[in-house]
Amino acid sequence: MALIMSTLERATHICLIAVSVVALGLLLEGRLGTRRPGGARTAATQLVGKHLAVARLDWKSSAVNVVFFISTHCHFCEESMPFYRQLTEIPGRRPQNLAISAISRDAPELVKDTLSGQHVNLDGVYRAPVIDELSSTPIVLIVDANGIVRRVFEGRLDSSREKDVLKIVAAGIAGKLRT
Repeated sequence: MALIMSTLERATHICLIAVSVVALGLLLEGRLGTRRPGGARTAATQLVGKHLAVARLDWKSSAVNVVFFISTHCHFCEESMPFYRQLTEIPGRRPQNLAISAISRDAPELVKDTLSGQHVNLDGVYRAPVIDELSSTPIVLIVDANGIVRRVFEGRLDSSREKDVLKIVAAGIAGKLRT
Protein backbone atom coordinates (compact mmCIF):
# COMPACT_ATOMS: atom_id res chain seq x y z
CA MET A 1 0.00 0.00 0.00
CA ALA A 2 2.87 2.36 0.75
CA LEU A 3 4.26 1.77 -2.73
CA ILE A 4 0.87 2.59 -4.31
CA MET A 5 0.52 5.79 -2.26
CA SER A 6 3.95 7.02 -3.26
CA THR A 7 3.19 6.34 -6.94
CA LEU A 8 -0.13 8.18 -6.57
CA GLU A 9 1.60 11.06 -4.82
CA ARG A 10 4.25 11.19 -7.54
CA ALA A 11 1.56 11.29 -10.25
CA THR A 12 -0.23 14.09 -8.39
CA HIS A 13 2.96 16.12 -8.14
CA ILE A 14 3.69 15.64 -11.84
CA CYS A 15 0.15 16.75 -12.73
CA LEU A 16 0.43 19.82 -10.51
CA ILE A 17 3.75 20.76 -12.10
CA ALA A 18 2.30 20.28 -15.60
CA VAL A 19 -0.74 22.44 -14.81
CA SER A 20 1.50 25.12 -13.32
CA VAL A 21 3.73 25.17 -16.42
CA VAL A 22 0.70 25.43 -18.74
CA ALA A 23 -0.85 28.22 -16.62
CA LEU A 24 2.45 30.13 -16.58
CA GLY A 25 2.75 29.74 -20.35
CA LEU A 26 -0.80 31.06 -20.88
CA LEU A 27 -0.18 33.95 -18.51
CA LEU A 28 2.97 34.93 -20.38
CA GLU A 29 1.16 34.60 -23.70
CA GLY A 30 -1.63 36.87 -22.43
CA ARG A 31 -4.51 34.42 -22.59
CA LEU A 32 -4.99 34.29 -18.86
CA GLY A 33 -5.56 37.25 -16.57
CA THR A 34 -5.91 40.92 -17.50
CA ARG A 35 -5.29 42.04 -21.07
CA ARG A 36 -2.69 44.71 -21.40
CA PRO A 37 -2.37 47.46 -24.02
CA GLY A 38 -0.48 46.11 -27.00
CA GLY A 39 -1.71 42.59 -26.34
CA ALA A 40 -4.41 40.81 -28.27
CA ARG A 41 -6.67 43.05 -30.34
CA THR A 42 -9.93 43.97 -28.67
CA ALA A 43 -13.14 44.69 -30.53
CA ALA A 44 -12.56 48.46 -30.61
CA THR A 45 -8.97 48.18 -31.86
CA GLN A 46 -10.33 46.31 -34.85
CA LEU A 47 -11.70 49.67 -36.03
CA VAL A 48 -8.18 50.92 -36.79
CA GLY A 49 -7.89 51.48 -40.53
CA LYS A 50 -11.66 51.40 -41.06
CA HIS A 51 -14.04 54.24 -41.91
CA LEU A 52 -16.25 55.37 -39.02
CA ALA A 53 -19.62 56.61 -40.24
CA VAL A 54 -21.48 58.90 -37.83
CA ALA A 55 -24.49 60.84 -39.10
CA ARG A 56 -23.87 64.62 -39.42
CA LEU A 57 -20.24 64.37 -38.27
CA ASP A 58 -18.12 66.05 -40.96
CA TRP A 59 -14.65 64.54 -40.66
CA LYS A 60 -13.24 66.85 -43.34
CA SER A 61 -13.84 69.94 -41.19
CA SER A 62 -10.70 69.05 -39.24
CA ALA A 63 -7.38 67.40 -40.03
CA VAL A 64 -7.51 65.45 -36.77
CA ASN A 65 -10.60 64.40 -34.84
CA VAL A 66 -10.61 63.17 -31.26
CA VAL A 67 -13.84 61.32 -30.53
CA PHE A 68 -14.97 60.20 -27.09
CA PHE A 69 -17.34 57.21 -27.12
CA ILE A 70 -19.06 57.61 -23.77
CA SER A 71 -22.16 56.75 -21.79
CA THR A 72 -23.90 58.85 -19.17
CA HIS A 73 -24.22 55.69 -17.03
CA CYS A 74 -20.51 54.79 -17.06
CA HIS A 75 -18.47 55.53 -13.95
CA PHE A 76 -15.22 55.18 -15.92
CA CYS A 77 -16.49 57.90 -18.29
CA GLU A 78 -17.21 60.11 -15.30
CA GLU A 79 -13.72 59.43 -13.90
CA SER A 80 -12.27 60.37 -17.31
CA MET A 81 -13.95 63.80 -17.44
CA PRO A 82 -10.98 65.73 -15.97
CA PHE A 83 -8.78 64.41 -18.79
CA TYR A 84 -11.43 65.20 -21.40
CA ARG A 85 -11.70 68.73 -19.99
CA GLN A 86 -7.89 69.04 -20.17
CA LEU A 87 -7.99 68.08 -23.86
CA THR A 88 -10.67 70.62 -24.71
CA GLU A 89 -8.86 73.43 -22.89
CA ILE A 90 -5.51 73.08 -24.67
CA PRO A 91 -4.33 76.51 -25.84
CA GLY A 92 -4.15 76.96 -29.59
CA ARG A 93 -6.77 74.33 -30.41
CA ARG A 94 -8.98 75.32 -33.30
CA PRO A 95 -11.69 73.10 -34.79
CA GLN A 96 -10.07 73.23 -38.25
CA ASN A 97 -6.87 71.55 -37.00
CA LEU A 98 -8.29 69.50 -34.11
CA ALA A 99 -11.97 68.80 -33.54
CA ILE A 100 -13.09 67.09 -30.35
CA SER A 101 -16.48 65.39 -30.35
CA ALA A 102 -18.44 62.79 -28.43
CA ILE A 103 -20.54 59.96 -29.71
CA SER A 104 -22.90 57.99 -27.53
CA ARG A 105 -25.89 55.72 -27.68
CA ASP A 106 -27.50 58.02 -25.10
CA ALA A 107 -29.60 60.99 -26.21
CA PRO A 108 -27.30 63.83 -27.37
CA GLU A 109 -29.06 66.32 -25.06
CA LEU A 110 -28.35 64.11 -22.05
CA VAL A 111 -24.69 63.74 -23.08
CA LYS A 112 -24.38 67.52 -23.61
CA ASP A 113 -25.82 68.16 -20.15
CA THR A 114 -23.42 65.67 -18.57
CA LEU A 115 -20.42 67.14 -20.39
CA SER A 116 -21.33 70.76 -19.69
CA GLY A 117 -21.81 69.89 -16.01
CA GLN A 118 -18.19 68.69 -16.07
CA HIS A 119 -17.07 71.81 -18.05
CA VAL A 120 -16.12 69.70 -21.07
CA ASN A 121 -16.89 71.85 -24.12
CA LEU A 122 -16.85 69.87 -27.35
CA ASP A 123 -17.22 70.74 -31.00
CA GLY A 124 -20.12 68.33 -31.33
CA VAL A 125 -22.12 65.55 -29.68
CA TYR A 126 -23.64 62.88 -31.92
CA ARG A 127 -25.73 59.78 -31.52
CA ALA A 128 -23.55 56.77 -32.24
CA PRO A 129 -24.68 54.20 -34.73
CA VAL A 130 -24.67 50.62 -33.54
CA ILE A 131 -21.13 49.48 -34.19
CA ASP A 132 -20.24 46.04 -32.83
CA GLU A 133 -16.68 47.14 -32.10
CA LEU A 134 -17.95 49.94 -29.86
CA SER A 135 -19.46 47.92 -27.06
CA SER A 136 -17.74 49.27 -23.95
CA THR A 137 -17.10 52.78 -22.68
CA PRO A 138 -15.14 54.95 -22.51
CA ILE A 139 -13.16 54.83 -25.74
CA VAL A 140 -11.08 57.62 -27.27
CA LEU A 141 -10.76 57.41 -31.05
CA ILE A 142 -8.30 59.36 -33.20
CA VAL A 143 -9.89 59.80 -36.63
CA ASP A 144 -8.41 61.49 -39.69
CA ALA A 145 -10.10 63.93 -42.09
CA ASN A 146 -11.36 61.00 -44.21
CA GLY A 147 -13.13 59.36 -41.28
CA ILE A 148 -10.53 56.61 -40.95
CA VAL A 149 -9.84 55.48 -37.38
CA ARG A 150 -6.09 55.78 -36.74
CA ARG A 151 -5.79 55.04 -33.02
CA VAL A 152 -8.00 53.61 -30.30
CA PHE A 153 -7.60 54.09 -26.54
CA GLU A 154 -9.98 51.98 -24.44
CA GLY A 155 -11.12 52.35 -20.87
CA ARG A 156 -10.09 54.85 -18.26
CA LEU A 157 -6.65 55.93 -19.41
CA ASP A 158 -3.64 55.75 -17.12
CA SER A 159 -1.14 58.62 -17.19
CA SER A 160 1.02 56.93 -19.85
CA ARG A 161 -1.88 56.54 -22.29
CA GLU A 162 -3.11 60.06 -21.49
CA LYS A 163 0.35 61.32 -22.51
CA ASP A 164 0.06 59.37 -25.78
CA VAL A 165 -3.26 61.09 -26.55
CA LEU A 166 -1.82 64.49 -25.61
CA LYS A 167 1.12 63.95 -28.00
CA ILE A 168 -1.30 63.17 -30.81
CA VAL A 169 -3.37 66.27 -29.95
CA ALA A 170 -0.25 68.47 -29.85
CA ALA A 171 0.84 67.15 -33.25
CA GLY A 172 -2.67 67.81 -34.59
CA ILE A 173 -2.63 71.39 -33.34
CA ALA A 174 0.78 71.91 -34.92
CA GLY A 175 -0.47 70.40 -38.18
CA LYS A 176 2.27 67.78 -37.99
CA LEU A 177 0.24 64.66 -37.32
CA ARG A 178 0.99 61.78 -39.63
CA THR A 179 -1.85 59.34 -39.48
